[in-house]
Amino acid sequence: MIKISDPESSPYKVNFTTTGYTGSSTLNQFPVLIKFDTGISGFSYNSFASATAGDLRFYGSNGEELPYEIESWDTSGESRVWVRAGAIEGNASVITAAWGDSTKTTAPNYAFNGSTWSNGYQAAWHFQNMSGTTLIDSTANNRHLTAEGGPSTAIGQVGNGIVLDGSNDQLEAVGYKGVTGGKQRSMETWIKTSAVSDAIMSWGQDATRKKWIWRLQDSAGGFRLEVSGGGRETDASFNNNVWRYVAVTYPENGRVDNAKFFIDGVATGFTGSYSGYPITGDYLDVRLGNDHSSRRLNGSLDEARISEVERSTDWIKASYDNQKTSSTFLTRGTVVGPRIVTSPLVASATVGTAFTYNTGAVGSPSSFTMFNLPGMEGVNEVVVNAEAVEKASKPLFIYDKPSKIINKKA
Repeated sequence: MIKISDPESSPYKVNFTTTGYTGSSTLNQFPVLIKFDTGISGFSYNSFASATAGDLRFYGSNGEELPYEIESWDTSGESRVWVRAGAIEGNASVITAAWGDSTKTTAPNYAFNGSTWSNGYQAAWHFQNMSGTTLIDSTANNRHLTAEGGPSTAIGQVGNGIVLDGSNDQLEAVGYKGVTGGKQRSMETWIKTSAVSDAIMSWGQDATRKKWIWRLQDSAGGFRLEVSGGGRETDASFNNNVWRYVAVTYPENGRVDNAKFFIDGVATGFTGSYSGYPITGDYLDVRLGNDHSSRRLNGSLDEARISEVERSTDWIKASYDNQKTSSTFLTRGTVVGPRIVTSPLVASATVGTAFTYNTGAVGSPSSFTMFNLPGMEGVNEVVVNAEAVEKASKPLFIYDKPSKIINKKA
């Protein structure tokens, strides 16, 4: 099958450039967080053909159409989209967003089927919304979490996160046993806590030493990894009750002392020299915010992920840089396309009451004309102020009543 992509079919486009990528290796199929808001020059939600962004598409510099997942679409604020880049090869790789094609108002299947998270991800949880007690896994594996004990969503690092009370809360991926045996693996999450000893993520049974437990240290502010009876700890702390990005990567058939620990995208040192190999056998389900020894987390999590791949140092650093507060990982370009009316397209008024409607547009408009206004019997006064990014030089004709025209400069 041959698939033809046509970026030029969409009238509006803007480039996102990876100017903040500091790694030396190529990141293939890396999930990039892209944000839309009015801080993008020339951007307006009014330019979309679909109110739910069904016409949105993304393309690599080679024209490849890129899978994406919309985490949140807010036409009055910030929208967040995860895009699986073809390849990030330095600080000049470009992802082009395109939209506005009225023949493409339905989002493609790849926006919903987990394609964005197909590169080794076993599970990816955003915690943006909780439906009843269910938190959705964005991968095609459908490893959804069941929230037990009454945790709640609140503002996290990227959109919403999940808040756990340290008493009876936990998240469990029922039926998912984690990455077992000697396979490679990586675990990542944002965490906000001041706790010690509490569990971050686990699978297996602590009592029988059939376990894979990632938790905070017993008396310090770092974290500890326990595998089949062996354990190793970071020599750096992070439990200062602000959002911190933590990760563990593990090679195939390795020992626990082959693991790599990361805090805020930087590899940390180790304390201890315990060996513990990964084990096979009966595992209990994956848990977040608890293990099978009731070390329940008093804190918050966001953007938690499990991979059956040993993520590289460049991958972990890029993930942190892309998701951190005030990120400069991407440089957002200027929207290219026809003129856009940026003001609200719907206005409400009350009969017998004066109101003001401000119009705005981008795209170098030369004039504005208000026409086909509805009849306004009973409206005492209408004032329309025209404001554009580039001021109009021609007269603006404004109808304040069906029978009267005001000639007003913009």
